[in-house]
Amino acid sequence: GLAAGISKDVRIAHKHGSAILPASESNTTWFELHDCGYIYYPERTYHLCVMTRGDKETEMTQLIQNISQTVYEDVKNR
Repeated sequence: GLAAGISKDVRIAHKHGSAILPASESNTTWFELHDCGYIYYPERTYHLCVMTRGDKETEMTQLIQNISQTVYEDVKNR
């Protein structure tokens, strides 16, 4: 989740959630995976919420991590 994209020395308070949605007409099972939280970067605390839906849970997890890391690097480089 969000924590995977952030330096270990930066505090984070976050909540994640997941759900399995009923199979659609195409018999595809959908997942929702969300992670939202406050990242306490020194002097630049920020809030990030990433909400996903798809049929490949591992890819959604990686997407949340990648977005978190991208935002963290942007905040760090400002």
